Formats: sequence, C-alpha cells, structure tokens
Amino acid sequence: MKNSKHGKFLRIHPKNHGQVDPDGGKGEFAQWHTEKANGNWKFKNHKSGKYLRIKDDKTVDVQGTGGPWTIFKAHGSGNDRKLESVKVPGRYIAVRNGQVTTGNGGPFTLFNFHRN
Repeated sequence: MKNSKHGKFLRIHPKNHGQVDPDGGKGEFAQWHTEKANGNWKFKNHKSGKYLRIKDDKTVDVQGTGGPWTIFKAHGSGNDRKLESVKVPGRYIAVRNGQVTTGNGGPFTLFNFHRN
C-alpha cells in the first residue's frame, strides 16, 4: 500500500518489525496479506506475520494478532482507499511529516493498493 501524498510504501521497519515505517519500496518488508473480516479488512505483514493496527491511544504499529484493533473499513474507489479503524471510529492510518500516525480522513490518509 502506497501513501498517495508521501509517495512511498507502508512497511515494517527493517530493524524493528513491530514498528510501521512509511519509507518502503516494493520489497519484502512492504508486502501485506489482506483478510476479509465481516465486510471489513485486516492487513497482515508477510515478513513478520503480525497485523497493522491503530491502538486505543491512537498510535499505529504492526504488533497485532488479528483481534478487533486490527480491523479497518476501506473508504474510496478503484485502487485508492482510506483505512478507518473499526475499534477507534474516525481514526485513519496516515503518513504525515515522514511518520505513520492517525488522521481524520484528510489527504494524508489516502493509500493506493496494488495486487500481485
């Protein structure tokens, strides 16, 4: 998943697989498996086997085990989507100022998805 504003791919940090990093290319750290979850989505990193999540304190990491914090509603059309947390409504995955954070659905939350 490529952040449309930042222009790079979301990945796990090469030295800390629990940390999400916005500066990826298309390599092994930036490969995600999508899973359906009652009409919503989960994103599991191929390398670490852990899930992307927004936690209660509105921070983002890749340490989820597939529970309710890892479920996202996908908003948008075509390959462009914004990922809203089901557990923390109104909070979206965002890349701002070179950091992965949460946002309220604005331009920093738009991602472009590609399939292999």
